[in-house]
Amino acid sequence: MLAFESASGYDIKKAMQETTSHFRSEIDGAIYPILKELLDDSLVSCAIENEESGRPRKVYSITTEGRSELEEWLEPEPSIYSGRNELLLKVFFGEHTNSQSIIRHIKKFQMHVKEQLHLYE
Repeated sequence: MLAFESASGYDIKKAMQETTSHFRSEIDGAIYPILKELLDDSLVSCAIENEESGRPRKVYSITTEGRSELEEWLEPEPSIYSGRNELLLKVFFGEHTNSQSIIRHIKKFQMHVKEQLHLYE
């Protein structure tokens, strides 16, 4: 998110809720530890705003090193999610139930994917 613009942790959380939450989300408490790690690794910098007037807030910005790290991460082919997939697990064991149940699951998944595609378009 910092590749787009400098932001506070709260701003990052809000931006993620409005954009990437469809395919990637972080638990509320994870953003600040991640920012600290990025700061420790010099991948982001931090400035304090509103220090004299109002409530101080930390605003993070991506560094040149951070942008290089992002570009390196973007270059290779992404890995296909190979973790748990309850639908495929149910299809695998589907012979032990009514086939209509499995068909209903697949059709519901298909409808969900179509809705997501429409949203992405």
